[in-house]
Amino acid sequence: PPPPPPRPGPPGLASGMLAAEEMASGEEEGSQNPAWELYEVENLVLNPAGTQGRRFLILSAAIEVDPDRTLSILQGLEPRLRDGILRALGSWGVEELVDANRRTEVEEVVRAVVREVTGGQPVGRVYFSQFVLQ
Repeated sequence: PPPPPPRPGPPGLASGMLAAEEMASGEEEGSQNPAWELYEVENLVLNPAGTQGRRFLILSAAIEVDPDRTLSILQGLEPRLRDGILRALGSWGVEELVDANRRTEVEEVVRAVVREVTGGQPVGRVYFSQFVLQ
């Protein structure tokens, strides 16, 4: 059977769309830029949809961001960032989260949350340093 359609992120997120600033500057979503720095979000714990709290995902990620424009915004709004990621991925089921073919979608959800929290600032790659489902 074909894979299920991608899950939407939180309301208001324009998943898959480039910020106007990124398009104007020629930066491509998810591309690597040596000037960017990594912003780490560690130890996010969520219960996947449909598990009634019996299963959980522990997630840590490093996100490439512009150190001049985005880093300080994220530092000041980390609770909002963490909440956005938890809400977005909390609607995913276990089967979706463990499917290695959907990891790119998980990365895009994280990028979309960062764009929403930062008012559309450019976001580079997302690196998962921890992705454990129990």
